[in-house]
Amino acid sequence: MSVQSVNQQLADLKLADFARHIEEVNIDFKESIMKNMDVIKLKDTADLQQRVDEVKHEEQLACEKLHKEYVKRE
Repeated sequence: MSVQSVNQQLADLKLADFARHIEEVNIDFKESIMKNMDVIKLKDTADLQQRVDEVKHEEQLACEKLHKEYVKRE
């Protein structure tokens, strides 16, 4: 085997190792992003549900006020 051939094989091995490392890092990165998205979705859902509950409560108060006015006018 020539020195050039050995050097080429070493370069190929290093490149393959680097490619494997990049793939692992990409997978970790994607998993991290997905976990962060899940946290954001849960927070958004909780915030939205809280606001919906507030609007329902405001609507209930408004309906009660209207009902009292209606009863008062009868």
